Amino acid sequence: MIGDWEHGHWGIIDTEGNFVIEPIYNQLGNFHIFSATERVMAVSDDSRRSVEFFPLRLGEKWGVLDRDGIEIIPFIYSEIVIFNNDLARIVTGTWEDGNRLYGLINLRTGEEVISPIYNSIGFPSQGLMEVRIGDWESGHSGFIDESGTEVIPATYHFTHGFVYDMAIVGFGGDWSTAVWALLTEKAAK
Repeated sequence: MIGDWEHGHWGIIDTEGNFVIEPIYNQLGNFHIFSATERVMAVSDDSRRSVEFFPLRLGEKWGVLDRDGIEIIPFIYSEIVIFNNDLARIVTGTWEDGNRLYGLINLRTGEEVISPIYNSIGFPSQGLMEVRIGDWESGHSGFIDESGTEVIPATYHFTHGFVYDMAIVGFGGDWSTAVWALLTEKAAK
């Protein structure tokens, strides 16, 4: 990765210093590093690690390029956060316009797994992600899996992701006055 803080241009170089992605982008987002047996090494000369996808901002919009610099997700999103080698969270709209919505996109196919319909999508935990429908005062939360299928309906006022096969869920009030409980995926069904 090479960047120019003064002029705000970012790109990606390989281990020999050659540009894989030209430094024309305004920001480089998080990128997933995984154990690789695939094609080229990018960014690192550590033979056990490789970068496959790069979220980049061009102007005000985010897209994703692969390690060859080929656009696989168009630059149309307000935000993109890569979760793993197959899945990223996408956002449309902004906080300012009040239309900030979250969805999921498959990084390998470029197809939206879920169009941006949620008010929030959390990070995957044990294969499930928290989702929020509505605002934080009157909305409800539940859980979807990585295919976008609703696993636990959005009936809880608050949720906190799964750890050790349990999630914390809250009913009523706000964070400080809610009644909290532990929930297993099996008990939710």
